[in-house]
Amino acid sequence: MTYPQISMKLGINEDTAKTFYKRVLERSGGVEDLHEMLEHLESKPRPGAPPIVEPGEQSTRVRELVRKRPTFQRTEAANFESPVGSVPLKESTVRRVLYEPKYCLADPIDQRRIKPHKRVRKTALDSPHKKRRLYYVDNIEEIDRHTCKEVVEKEVKGD
Repeated sequence: MTYPQISMKLGINEDTAKTFYKRVLERSGGVEDLHEMLEHLESKPRPGAPPIVEPGEQSTRVRELVRKRPTFQRTEAANFESPVGSVPLKESTVRRVLYEPKYCLADPIDQRRIKPHKRVRKTALDSPHKKRRLYYVDNIEEIDRHTCKEVVEKEVKGD
């Protein structure tokens, strides 16, 4: 069969069929014998990128830092005591360390997932912000009572 026929039969792209055939041929040592190729047909998963944080001592340290600082954002807490010049952990990495079972089970202190705590509430408005907000609200109220044309004319006059 040709590659287009194979791709139609299997419902895959023609390039995918070619790539798969080349990989199986390569695994069989270049032997185009059908029986030899079928022995090497099993798809071996690719290893992918190595994990940034390994389960064990590294993950336990990250989890400990997050538990120590509940008011911090979790990514900031995990990177709080990182050595100078080291690459900071991304949010997705920290989330993985806090939630995935392999990291949770490697933690000798607590094997449960670490859920996010409530964020710190915003502080009350200080006086400059209050003045700006009141000015904004006054403008909105004035616009509600007048047409846009009247408001623009008033601003142009400087009233």
